[in-house]
Amino acid sequence: SSENIERSDFRNFTGYILKQYEDIQSLEWIPRVPDYRREAYESAARREGLSVFQLTERIAQGKMKSAEKRKEYFPVYFVEPYKGNEIMLGFDLASDPTIREAMEAAGKSGEIIAARKINLLGKATSEFSIAVFAPVYRGGALLDSDKARWDNLEGLCAVVFSISSSVEESMSYLAPAGIDFIIYDTSGPGKEELLYSHTSRARKTLMPDKESETGPRLTKILEVGGQKWTIIYSAAPEFVAA
Repeated sequence: SSENIERSDFRNFTGYILKQYEDIQSLEWIPRVPDYRREAYESAARREGLSVFQLTERIAQGKMKSAEKRKEYFPVYFVEPYKGNEIMLGFDLASDPTIREAMEAAGKSGEIIAARKINLLGKATSEFSIAVFAPVYRGGALLDSDKARWDNLEGLCAVVFSISSSVEESMSYLAPAGIDFIIYDTSGPGKEELLYSHTSRARKTLMPDKESETGPRLTKILEVGGQKWTIIYSAAPEFVAA
């Protein structure tokens, strides 16, 4: 819609989306920054009022340092809402191998791709998020191969959302029916990763762990941004009794 999108434009554009979807933790613009343009990007952000802006990478939970010199960077340059996501500004997402893998897959394929279970802010928490990336290419570029798409990649738009908030929001429209369910990420090799566990609101007792479950069960597979999620539904005693 424009040759140049300013920080205020991004804030105005994303505001209504954030009001509509409360499970979204952040909306981001992530430009592809070659090393020779690093200083220009940092200086431009500082002129916009972000006086201590720099490209960063994570060193520990909730702690950042100046990003090591690399051939190129994929920093979070715009982020909304700003409050609560301040630490993300300037964070080179490519410094995280899991996130870089997802961004490369999106950039080369032209598809919307999700990163596997992540903790972007590095906080000590049992709740995890999903980051979903959409590639943005140079206008008019020929995008007929993985190489052509990667060579013409300008950056990526990203949405980060809370798995638990998203599931709970969708469940709020349903009446309790005595069904428990567990969501696993079964995309990668090896052990499945727990994403979310839902105990039916109709339950009067604690939900047992997966290994001890008995009774009716149903397994479904969902494709989420190139990832495979396995959902296991099981009947709570209240469902069987009814």
